[in-house]
Amino acid sequence: MLNNRSTLSPVLAEGCLMNDFSRESLQCTLNLIPAHIWYADPSISLTFLNERSADYLGLAKDHPLRFGIETGAARDSHLAFLHPDDRETARKVWSECVRSGSAGEVTFRIRNAEGGYRWFVSRAEPRRADDGTLCGWIGINLDIEDRQRAEFYLAQGQRLAHIGSWAFNAGGFEYWSAGLFQIHGLEPGGKAPSTPEYMALVHPDDRDFVAHEMQKMLAEHRGFDFTKRIVRPDGAVRHIRCVGTPVPEGGTFRGFVGTGMDVTEQEQLTQALRKSEEELRQIVDLAPQHVGVLGPNGERLYANRTALAYLGIRLDDRLHATIGSHVHPDDRERLIAFASRLSVGSVPELELRLRKHDGSYRWFLARYNPVCDERGRLLRWYVACTDIEERKRAEERLQQENVALREEIDKTSVFEEIVGTSPALTVVLARVSKVAASDSTVLITGETGTGKELVARAIHRRSRRSSKAFVAVNCAAIPRELIASELFGHEKGGLHRCHPPATRPLRTRRRRNDLPG
Repeated sequence: MLNNRSTLSPVLAEGCLMNDFSRESLQCTLNLIPAHIWYADPSISLTFLNERSADYLGLAKDHPLRFGIETGAARDSHLAFLHPDDRETARKVWSECVRSGSAGEVTFRIRNAEGGYRWFVSRAEPRRADDGTLCGWIGINLDIEDRQRAEFYLAQGQRLAHIGSWAFNAGGFEYWSAGLFQIHGLEPGGKAPSTPEYMALVHPDDRDFVAHEMQKMLAEHRGFDFTKRIVRPDGAVRHIRCVGTPVPEGGTFRGFVGTGMDVTEQEQLTQALRKSEEELRQIVDLAPQHVGVLGPNGERLYANRTALAYLGIRLDDRLHATIGSHVHPDDRERLIAFASRLSVGSVPELELRLRKHDGSYRWFLARYNPVCDERGRLLRWYVACTDIEERKRAEERLQQENVALREEIDKTSVFEEIVGTSPALTVVLARVSKVAASDSTVLITGETGTGKELVARAIHRRSRRSSKAFVAVNCAAIPRELIASELFGHEKGGLHRCHPPATRPLRTRRRRNDLPG
């Protein structure tokens, strides 16, 4: 320890700190403080470091600064312990303290015994004699490495995310982060702007809106979230989203804290998306088809202008209408059944009639196209309805023409196999037309090769049984004993007499063939 009082620094020797303690007990007490304590002479030249501070610097156990011994070192000799980038800042702060004789504070990095650096905040207080004479300085260095790292990571995160933080009360802004200065195109590290200075940064078209929002949040003490435009000093216009929340303390409103986020790129993308959507909407509205959008459960989301004009309703009316309300009554059940069977794996179609605003109906072909996300989940149904009224009418006309043509062909082809215009043949054909309409049996006689079968076919074609088969039987090829049974049927066992006549059951005659015609 110290044995020569004359070797002590004036701060210790003159008892400016605590006169009730001896030098030894004072140093022992300071060594127990969990902080880095130091003394300096009036010119802020170091004269004493407590044990924690000396150990951090790696000073020898007998180093004079451990005992408060004057070393005659230069005023700035302690700057050698600081990071080279922080020395000039520390020199300016301490010089100002010496000039003004007032307390000062500075943040810098101090090298440790291993050669690494840690951040400290250093606070110096002047120590004066009873007559006010400055007799030295006492200081404390607090390790803020963890805080500086957290602030560094926070600042980097804010820089990368284009976010800054702020604190605000009725008097104006109390704090702006470095990120907020950068967002506004200002130099970081300056003082937070006053309310008029801040309003000068706001885009002229948004100033009234921002002023109203600020008055509202101060009056209601509620959180807020709005987006405004600012104009940087270089003239660039940026979109800033401001989000704030009130900070109560002991039930008393103290102000707001919040963030400012540069969302210019998002706003530009949103505007481009809106423009693209508007252009697409115009294209869809100008399409000659009826286009609608349904949700995954069939709820109506959109209908284009063509569809609304056809139905004669507004979009809100269409969105709230019940299913099938504009469908022909005969087609509603088919529509409901069709909707219940919709599946993602296909592009189903349905033909139905839709009511026009004048009460008439037209045929449409509705095609349902599903839209799914990357996981295959259904998001939307896009429905395109094409007017097929003309096609339906054409199909109906074609069907009617086919029927008429078929009838005409039937009329002209009844006697197409009989060729001749003699009076005798004309009489025969007239009789054929007459007897064909009756169900009576017709007997046709004539020489071989005179066309008896052709006449029989003609009678069959003009009869009510024309849709049934015509069976021609060659009677000459059937034995005389079997011809009756072949033509008119027979009783069971009647040919081989396997049943006695008394016990043979009667059966209804079975006709094998009808006579031709």
